[in-house]
Formats: sequence, C-alpha cells, structure tokens
Amino acid sequence: MSDVTFNFRVDEDLKKAFVSTSTSLGWNASLLLRNYMRQVVDSGGRNVPTSPLTEGEQLRRQEAVTYGEASVMLEGLTVPQDAKELARQFVSGELELGDYAAARHGGGHDR
Repeated sequence: MSDVTFNFRVDEDLKKAFVSTSTSLGWNASLLLRNYMRQVVDSGGRNVPTSPLTEGEQLRRQEAVTYGEASVMLEGLTVPQDAKELARQFVSGELELGDYAAARHGGGHDR
C-alpha cells in the first residue's frame, strides 16, 4: 500500500499541545494519528466518540445557535423546523460552519 498525504484543519493550540505531548511520550505525532485511524477502522467504529467535536466546541456552537434563534424570536418571527434541524447538525458536528451557512441560505449543499 502506498502512502498518501492527508491534510485536515485543527486548532493551532490543539496541534501544538498534541505534538508536545506526543513528543514528551517519545512518539511521532503522525504515527499516533495513523494508529488511531487504524483502531477506528479495525474496530468498525466501536468505542469511538460519537461526535468529532469536543464538548466545549459543541457548547460554543449551541450558544451561537441559541443567540441567533433568540434574535429571530425578538423580531417576532419563528425559526422554521428545517432551520432547527440544520442547527442541530451544526451543533453535533455533522455540518461545518460554511456548509451550515450555505444550507441556511439556499447554497445547494446537502443537508
């Protein structure tokens, strides 16, 4: 099997802390990530967190959604059910911010 490059975005502080921690344990950060990927695949996803987001990130997203919904209601409007479902997907990590915004504004992204 040939190796390929896999790029993804991560918070800068998290990356620094991860590299520092893995180095202090005598591990290469890339090797740890590859091993984790193998564990997820080999286990069929069992014993893997159900959300890719930390609780803190989910809380931050929920607070933003709640604030937005409150703003809508203060204007005397109601939040449509499809918007609530998109918000739920965003908070749970099923949607990233760009996809959430595009879907909310008819950008044609899958929900």
